[in-house]
Amino acid sequence: MPALRCFVPKIAELLINAEWKIYNSAIVVIIAARHSRAVCSWYPGIMARTLPHPDESLEPLASDLEALGALVRNQRARSRLRIDDAADLLGVSKDLLSKLENGGPVGTDKLLRVLNGLGLMMLVANKTETRTALSALLQSRSERT
Repeated sequence: MPALRCFVPKIAELLINAEWKIYNSAIVVIIAARHSRAVCSWYPGIMARTLPHPDESLEPLASDLEALGALVRNQRARSRLRIDDAADLLGVSKDLLSKLENGGPVGTDKLLRVLNGLGLMMLVANKTETRTALSALLQSRSERT
C-alpha cells in the first residue's frame, strides 16, 4: 500500500475537492480547509510505516525521562499519529519528539508544548502523595468504563 503523508490529521475526508499536482515523482494534494491549506504527498511504491500499539497497561506515573517518554509515545499511538506527522502538528522537530519518546532530555517549553498538543498535562505532587493520587485516578478510570 502506498504511503500517504498528511500534515493535518483526518484530512482524507477533504480529498474530494482537492487540487492534485505531480512534483518530484510525488502526487501532491493541496486542500483548502476553511481558512488554511493542507498539503499531502503520496509517494507511489513507498510503504507506510506502522504506528506503535497503545499500551493500556501503562501506568500514568513518570518518575524519570524514560517513563515520561513512554507515556508520550503511548498517547501518540492512541492518537494514531506517525512521529513525523505528530511533530509537524505539534510544531516541534521529529528529532526532538523522538528524543523525548526515547527518554532523552528536552527543554521544558518543548516538553509542555508536546504534552499540551497531545492532550496530556503534567501534575507535580509530593512523592508521598503520588501513590494516593494514582490510585484515585485509576479508580476513576475504572468507574468510567
